[in-house]
Amino acid sequence: MHKTVDILVSPQEASSDELIKMALEKKLNSKDFKWKLLKRSIDARGENPKFRLRCEITDEGHFQKQFQTQFEYQDVSRSEPVVVIGSGPAGLFASLRLIELGYKPIVLERGKDVKLR
Repeated sequence: MHKTVDILVSPQEASSDELIKMALEKKLNSKDFKWKLLKRSIDARGENPKFRLRCEITDEGHFQKQFQTQFEYQDVSRSEPVVVIGSGPAGLFASLRLIELGYKPIVLERGKDVKLR
């Protein structure tokens, strides 16, 4: 997985790959990644100039673990049915909540047949 990160560092830090990696580690709270410098620009506003670095972070394992979600829903095919009217956001959320509570939602939507829409 690729992620683009911007960091602001001093000119001394921008001159060393090791110091750039340390700044990225601090920003990402991780030490297990590969990085590549995409863009380097100078922010000379104020008394102390800074370098704004745009880096591409590559780490399949870390980012996938961070965003991986496990869903375990119980089998509700033989549970008590509950009718939900409408398949809008509220109806779909209500159906999801009913499944979590162990009920079998039956969603009804008015309108033309799905094949005709």
